Parts: sequence; C-alpha cells; structure tokens
Amino acid sequence: MSRDDRASTSFGLVVGPVLKGLRKSHQLTQTELAARAGLTEDSIRRVELVQNRPSVAMLAKLAPAFNMSLADLLTTLRDAIERPIRFRRRRGAAHLGEDPRLR
Repeated sequence: MSRDDRASTSFGLVVGPVLKGLRKSHQLTQTELAARAGLTEDSIRRVELVQNRPSVAMLAKLAPAFNMSLADLLTTLRDAIERPIRFRRRRGAAHLGEDPRLR
C-alpha cells in the first residue's frame, strides 16, 4: 500500500469522528448542521458514521457552519490524522474487545 493510499484510508476513518466532534462542540444536531451548511441530514449522518467520505465541496459548505475557513477545517482534519489514536477503557470492558486481561 502506498503512502497516498494509507493517507486516503486514514482520512476516511478520521474525518467522520472529527466532524462529529466539531458538531457537538458547537452544540449542533445533525439537522441543525445540515441546515446551516445547505446539506441533507442523511449526508451528515453517513459521513459521521464513516459510510461516505465528504467531498471538498461538502467540506467547503461545512467549514462556515463551524465558523472556520476551509483551510482551517482541512488543517484540523490533517492534524487529527497525524496524531496517534488513543483508546479509552470503558468501565468493565475495553474498546477493542472483551479480553479479561484488559479489565
């Protein structure tokens, strides 16, 4: 797998959770974000669930809804891809499985 392929895969896996975090930090519902950005609620939901990757046009519509420029939004996404993933433990279970050694 080439570096570009890895970056594309990373982007696809990170962008949904990052956009969801931005939406929640702005205290917006999916419906409210969709209305602000001129998108459908379904398109927001699918991106957040990592079922679809957003186009640059979609990101350009989302950025102002978060009071950001497109450049700032892309930088935020890039930074999220580059920082290491941290896994949190839930009470009584680990995120990545039910291995009893992780309790």
